[in-house]
Order: sequence, then C-alpha cells, then structure tokens
Amino acid sequence: NLSVGGHLDLRGTQVSVLPDNLSVGGHLDLEGTQVSVLPDNLSVGGHLDLEGTQVSVLPDNLSVGGFIFINHKGKWRVGFGETNMKIGCEIKTIDLWHSFFDNKDYYSTNPKTNPDEYNLIHQDFISALELWKDRYGGKTPKKK
Repeated sequence: NLSVGGHLDLRGTQVSVLPDNLSVGGHLDLEGTQVSVLPDNLSVGGHLDLEGTQVSVLPDNLSVGGFIFINHKGKWRVGFGETNMKIGCEIKTIDLWHSFFDNKDYYSTNPKTNPDEYNLIHQDFISALELWKDRYGGKTPKKK
C-alpha cells in the first residue's frame, strides 16, 4: 500500500508497474510512462493522465475525482469524468458532445476546410466515449 497526499507526477519516467492499493490525493500523471495496466484499488483524488501509455482498460474498482485523460490523435487533449467530457478547453455533457459532432459544429477546426483534423478529433471523442461507457455503464447519471 502506498499513499501520496498530493500530486504524483511520473510523466516521462520508466515506471511500468504501480502498486496495488495506490492512493493519490491529487493528480496522478502517467503520461509517457511504460504503464499498461492500472493496479487494483487505485484511488486518485484529482485527474488521472493516461496520455502516452498503453492503458486501454479501466479497472472496475478505479476511483478518480477529476477527469481521466486518454491518448489522442487530434490536436486537442481529451478527458472524461462521470458526467462530462473535456476536449481541448471545452467541457460539455456527453449528450452535448454528441450533438456537437452530429451537427458538424466546431470552434477552430472547421470540418469543411480541415476535415482530416476534425475527423481525428471526432475519433478521439469516440475513443473516450467507449471508455466512458465501459466505466459508467453508458448511462448519463441522474442530476441530484
């Protein structure tokens, strides 16, 4: 068991395995590490950054207080939480992101003038959506 009260920044290190029952009070940054599987009972109070890792499955007993950031092919960083998804600096509900892409809306990447980049961003949304569905059962939580 290992407990870190604040942030744990491991980005760019050769770390490949994390201990079971790891608890991080703040953010856990694994960007660019060799980690491919998250440990049992991982608890992160802030964001969990998985960019540049080989992690493709989230364990059932994972607890994350902020966004889970995943690998992305487009120019914008992509992360999700229980009720929202963040693409670049924009945060929307899953339903609003669906509408956004269904309507070919955009902020700075016009799908008509830059379709390749727009498609990469849309693919990143779909990848994050699949992990979100796996994590949260594909249902938008009820508002409290």
